[in-house]
Amino acid sequence: MIKVKRNNKSIYINKYIPTKGFIALAFFNIIFWREEYDHYLFNDIYNNYVNKVIRHENIHVAQMKDFCSWLPVGAILFYIMYFFEWIYRIFQYGFKEAYYNISYEKYQSKFTYALIHIEPLKRRPT
Repeated sequence: MIKVKRNNKSIYINKYIPTKGFIALAFFNIIFWREEYDHYLFNDIYNNYVNKVIRHENIHVAQMKDFCSWLPVGAILFYIMYFFEWIYRIFQYGFKEAYYNISYEKYQSKFTYALIHIEPLKRRPT
C-alpha cells in the first residue's frame, strides 16, 4: 500500500479497496484509490479529473458527519444506510444501475456537476 498526499488528503493506493470498477472509496477521512488507476494521480493532465474524484469522496465524508459530528459513529451510520439503500436499489433498478440511484450519490453529483464514474476510464497500460 502506497500513501500519497493530494489536496491535504491522505490517499492510499492499493489492489483491493475499492472493488473492481471503482476508482476511489472514502473510509472515514481516508481515501482508498484502486491501484490500476494510479496513473491518474501522477499525471498532471488528469488533475481536474482527480480533483473531481477527491471532491466526490469529500462530500461523502461530509455526509458521514451529518449523521453524527463524531466521525466514527457518523461513518458507521452512513455505511449502514448506504448499504441498505443500495440493496433496495438493486431490486428496483438492477445491479449496475443501483449505484447511480442511491440518494447519497445523486445528492453529491449535484455538487460535482457530473457523475465521475460515467466518464470512460482507462486502466494503466500494461
